[in-house]
Amino acid sequence: MKKAAKVFLILGMVLQAILIYPIILGIFAIKKIDNAQSKNDLTTWGIISIFFVSTVGGILMLLIPEEEYSAYAYYRAHHPGETYDTPKSNGDNYIQRIKDLKELLDSGAITQEEYDKLKAEELERY
Repeated sequence: MKKAAKVFLILGMVLQAILIYPIILGIFAIKKIDNAQSKNDLTTWGIISIFFVSTVGGILMLLIPEEEYSAYAYYRAHHPGETYDTPKSNGDNYIQRIKDLKELLDSGAITQEEYDKLKAEELERY
């Protein structure tokens, strides 16, 4: 859902390129999608995007489900400056990342299925 929202925001920015405000507001909205830690973080920008950037993109921003935020928001809060998808050169890091995933599972931030999938992806990297 996040990618679809970004695509429609970019389309709105391109289609209204003659005006400067859709481009500026669209850039802020896309950054907000990437940095949002909860659904509430996107409400204001979703409404702004509906009116000034892209109606469909703004609606999609408002419809992003909460579970798309929880696991990654927790990870970003505990690992500032790191992106979750970037493998590290240090071999011990993947062990810590799996432990972090287990914490997410235990705290209820992710489901067992999400845990299994993310753990398998992490093990594939090494």
